[in-house]
Amino acid sequence: MTLSLYFLMVVVGILQCHVYSSQKTTPNPASTQKPGTLFKGHDRSLVERKLRDRLLEKYDKAIMPNMNDSALFHVTAELILTGIQEVDVKNQRIHVTAWLKMEWYDSRLVWNASQNANLLSLPFNQADIYLPEILLFNRYRARDSEIFGTSMAVAYWHGEVMWLPAGTLEVPCNMSLATWPYDTHECVFIFGHASRDNSSFEMYTDSPVVSLDSFSFTQIDWKVISTRAARFQFYNDIGDGYDNLRFYITVQREILPFLRSIFLAPHVLLLTSLSILWIADANVRVVYAAGELATSLLFAAYFWSVIPATREPPKFAYLVAGTPILIFLSLLCSFLLDLLSACCGPCPTWLKTLTNSSCKMTTPRPLSSKTDTNGSRLLTISTEQLVLTADIHDVAPLSVAEQNRIWRAFSDILRMVLFFLYSTACGLLALLTVVL
Repeated sequence: MTLSLYFLMVVVGILQCHVYSSQKTTPNPASTQKPGTLFKGHDRSLVERKLRDRLLEKYDKAIMPNMNDSALFHVTAELILTGIQEVDVKNQRIHVTAWLKMEWYDSRLVWNASQNANLLSLPFNQADIYLPEILLFNRYRARDSEIFGTSMAVAYWHGEVMWLPAGTLEVPCNMSLATWPYDTHECVFIFGHASRDNSSFEMYTDSPVVSLDSFSFTQIDWKVISTRAARFQFYNDIGDGYDNLRFYITVQREILPFLRSIFLAPHVLLLTSLSILWIADANVRVVYAAGELATSLLFAAYFWSVIPATREPPKFAYLVAGTPILIFLSLLCSFLLDLLSACCGPCPTWLKTLTNSSCKMTTPRPLSSKTDTNGSRLLTISTEQLVLTADIHDVAPLSVAEQNRIWRAFSDILRMVLFFLYSTACGLLALLTVVL
């Protein structure tokens, strides 16, 4: 019993020694990790700090980094559109968000990558290095001189610097609603240096268009259909030249379903108003025309509440304004035709000739005959029967019923002429929105 207990204690002691030795010899990975990020055996944060301090030791950010007196300072810029915030047709402006990518060469920011832990790029604050004073010349609000937010500039080991600030750009835009709701507008963003002429400073663009790679299609009312970029030079009165870059963005209104209904409504009203002149019942005609007129007036009021207020009204507005006028004229003409068809007054000669009423409504008396003493029949024609048919009215006036029939026939002819004229006017008014 004592021997067994002694043997058990020896085994427990051996196991404890083995566990202790394993804990002592196995290192903890977390305890051996040095602070900072390892970059090929070096602390990158320490390398960046030392390199930045060395590059900025005698750096003057107020001096433009020309390589020599004869060399020009070149800046390449590219506009990257990220979104459309608002297209304000009433105030003639466009509001977008974008990045302006700028690149240039700074010989003071060159280092040997192999001697600096193969560090190829280094970020700098805006306040540390030279940044070209690029401004948006045609900004909508003159007091907004700061259009770009705070962002880091990245310098590369060979001296190239890239700055990609994000900004909210708002510029005036000459917008016309002549083709509303199919209107398109081209807006321009003009960038240039605030104080340098092209004797020492030049701007270029690498891309002939505005980049849409990062564009977010969140604006449901407008879409971008085309972009372009161009470099311009202008000279002042004393001959100093200045460069500017102009980025053009063309936007088009999205045709939503309710806009299509607005565009089709006056055409439908004009088409249905053609039947006003042909409805036989006067009471039904008045009710129908009044409904058409009220509908056109309500639509016109709704249209003027939807369309933006501009100096130049859209061509579609002429159609909206002319529709109730034509409907009212058709109602007035139908009322006058009803009065004309109910007329029972004397018919003038030209009206009888026009409607051929004399030949249709007057029948001459039959010829009389008698037998002579020899048994042969003699044909006798009175003086009254020799009167020409066209002049019978001078001898035998028409009855009231016949005169009323003549007036009704004339009103039918006039109704056809007015219908043709009204149809022509409706067609010309509808084409007005396309041709002009």
